[in-house]
Amino acid sequence: FNEVLTELERWYGIQFDVPTRINLPTYRCSGTFGPNEYLSNVLEALSYSVDFTYEINAKNVMLDFNTNKPMKHQEKPS
Repeated sequence: FNEVLTELERWYGIQFDVPTRINLPTYRCSGTFGPNEYLSNVLEALSYSVDFTYEINAKNVMLDFNTNKPMKHQEKPS
């Protein structure tokens, strides 16, 4: 999953903030998205299979894996 985040950072020009990035899940992910797909759509699709919540704040994206208090999926204005 770390490779997926690295690719998404490159494609969308963003930075992921993951408190436990060293211990990221080792899920295998595959999928196809259109060249103009919104980042929020990609994250929403991934979050169903990898079980995380996210918050987009301009060029920073906070990911939270398996927490007791779910973070709302939201996008803050840039």
